[in-house]
Amino acid sequence: MKSLVNPITVVAVVIKSIQGESGFNVPVNGFLEHIRELCSKYGMMITDEIQCGMGRTGKFFAIEYGILNLILHVWRSH
Repeated sequence: MKSLVNPITVVAVVIKSIQGESGFNVPVNGFLEHIRELCSKYGMMITDEIQCGMGRTGKFFAIEYGILNLILHVWRSH
C-alpha cells in the first residue's frame, strides 16, 4: 500500500471484514492486522459488516475475532 499512495494523504480505509459478493472471500491471515497497523499510524479504519455481521461468522461482528477499528458500518438504506 505504501508504494501505491503516500500514506500521509490517506484519511481512512474502508474495508469489508469478509467480502460477501461472489461467495465468501475471507482475507488471508494477517491482512486485516496489517491494514489496522497502517491505519493506527496514518489514519482510521472503517469496517463494513453489512453482509458478514449480525452473527453470520459465529460472533456478532466479524471484527470480534481480534481487529479493532474506529467506525463500524452495519446498515444502509436502499
